[in-house]
Amino acid sequence: MRAESTDRTTAGAARPRAGFRLAVIAVLGAAAIWAGAQVTVPMEPVPMTLQTLAVLVVGGLGGPLGGAAAGALYLALGLAGAPIFADGTTAAGLAFLDMKSGGYVVAFAPAAALAGMAGMTRRRRSRPLRLFGTMLAAHALILTFGGAWLAAHIGASLAIEHGVTPFLLGAAGKSLAAALVIALVRPTLGR
Repeated sequence: MRAESTDRTTAGAARPRAGFRLAVIAVLGAAAIWAGAQVTVPMEPVPMTLQTLAVLVVGGLGGPLGGAAAGALYLALGLAGAPIFADGTTAAGLAFLDMKSGGYVVAFAPAAALAGMAGMTRRRRSRPLRLFGTMLAAHALILTFGGAWLAAHIGASLAIEHGVTPFLLGAAGKSLAAALVIALVRPTLGR
C-alpha cells in the first residue's frame, strides 16, 4: 500500500512540472515563430519568411503537444491584435479572416504537431531521412492549407501560382535545415 501511495505522490508532482514545461515551450516557441516572421522577403500576396522553419524546429524539439501549443499561442496572440505577423502586420479578431496569408498561420499548430511526431521514437537520434520526410510533410500541410485559404481570396490558379509554387524550393531547404537542427540538438536535451 505504501508503494502505491508513493507512486501517486510522484505522479502528482510530475503534473505541475509537465504543465510548466509545456507553457515554457509554448511561450518560447511562439517567440521563435514571431522572430521568424521578422525575417521577410516581401512578395505579393504572401511574403516569404522563416516562420515555417521556426514552426518545424519548435515542433521537432518541443514534441507534438509543445509544438501545437506554440503554434496555437502565436495564432491567439495575432487574433488578439498583437503585431506579430510578418512586417508587424496586425489582424485582430475577425479581421484575420480577411488576411490572405491567414491559412498559413492557422496551419502552424498542426504542422508543428506533425513535426513533433518525428521525435516520438525510443531512440535519441531519429533517422535523418525520416526527419526530413516528416518536415516535408509538415511544410506540405502549411502550403496546402495556406494555398486553400488564399484561393478563397484570389482564386485557385492564382493561389497556386503565387502562394504555393514560389515556396516549394524554400520549403525543401527549410525542411532540410529543420531536420539537421533537430537531429543535432535533440540528443542534447534531457527528455
